[in-house]
Amino acid sequence: MKRMKFALLPALLLLFGTACGRIAETDGTPVSHASFPIGGDSTYCAAGDRTYSLYYGFHIYDAEGETVGRGLCRDPLCEHKTASCPDYLLRQNTNFAGIAADGEILYVSAMTFETDPKTGQSEWKRALYAIRPDLGTVKKLCDVPSTGAEFKEIFCADGTVWFMAAYYNEDYDPTKEQKLSDQYAEIRRVKKTGGTSEAVTDERFSVDEAFYTDGRTLYVEERSTGLLRAADLEDGKVGGEWREVRQENMKFGPVLFYEGETYSIAAPARPEEAEGAYTDVNGRVLYPLSVLRLCDSGEWETVADDVTFWSYRFADGALWYEPYAAESYGIRDSWNGAETVPMEWVKNGTGTLRRVDLVDGSIKEWTSEDGRSIHALAVCGGSTVWALLEDYAAYVESDGQRDTEIWKLNLRPDGIAEAVLSAGDLKE
Repeated sequence: MKRMKFALLPALLLLFGTACGRIAETDGTPVSHASFPIGGDSTYCAAGDRTYSLYYGFHIYDAEGETVGRGLCRDPLCEHKTASCPDYLLRQNTNFAGIAADGEILYVSAMTFETDPKTGQSEWKRALYAIRPDLGTVKKLCDVPSTGAEFKEIFCADGTVWFMAAYYNEDYDPTKEQKLSDQYAEIRRVKKTGGTSEAVTDERFSVDEAFYTDGRTLYVEERSTGLLRAADLEDGKVGGEWREVRQENMKFGPVLFYEGETYSIAAPARPEEAEGAYTDVNGRVLYPLSVLRLCDSGEWETVADDVTFWSYRFADGALWYEPYAAESYGIRDSWNGAETVPMEWVKNGTGTLRRVDLVDGSIKEWTSEDGRSIHALAVCGGSTVWALLEDYAAYVESDGQRDTEIWKLNLRPDGIAEAVLSAGDLKE
């Protein structure tokens, strides 16, 4: 078994309200299927009981599978070195997270460096591709010049794929020190069949900003402050005034779309004052996040209020998570990558996997057979979870060498998550 150092923080505890308990009826408008974000990155998307992930390399998790898929290329002679190969695009894309699906087709973004053979001029471009998982074929939808500094996630909605591209200001001086303010971003979209992309508004956005859309509303988040604003869309363009999205004592994070409804991951405005918050010896604050759902009234309902970063999943009509908890395992001298310093080791989560039904609020929980913490990688259907299992005490003793063996778990009715097979290491 391989071991690898990386940060994986889990979980959430649920308080379920009733004001928006029923999933809203939709009018048939297609909505985004980029519905498995981790830590704000849409690195997961799903089609049926199959989940595609860009987390530490490309992985395919299937409810019926006995292993984890790691590629889509069907050509045994392919060297996976050109954009006509899906595996080349997906491997490149792990550094520029952007993946979405419409239930059948995968869409990915990638940065390419191209040279015009006539002029000899070279430039970076952001390109969008459509991949047929069943055939392993690739179709380029469009490309636009870009600096690469923009928000990388993409969204599939309303028959189009939405993305960002960044540009230098007209007065940018490349001889001076580069700053974020030297660039701006556009939000663009292209038909799923390909063609020329178009900007959805004339407004210029900061490269610090992120966007999210279901094709009906456009949300823009200032990531450094958590300020969130929204505007209604008309025929794919911003058609109304921007409005600030607010919740008392909360800062909004990513906006998610699942089964026709809108959710947001929100942080407390003053994290150190949040219930259950823990400040370690190095001044790092661990605190719970909240999952909020947008009601027809325009108010945000709390679905979960002690969410641990990296843990939340939407699947099978439910929210899945590991309940938040902060438990100190003491202080020890540890290597931080540059020097040996005192470090406090704090377990972030209870180790339990919880499912909360998004319609009736019913709760189910599972624990692993041997007491290890369950860090879900993908939820496929209602009874299969692909996950990492962690003994936190062993993790501390190894000075941060995390066990990254992938396990397929069967969620039994008695509350035990049974490990039925191992699929090797997360990163080969």
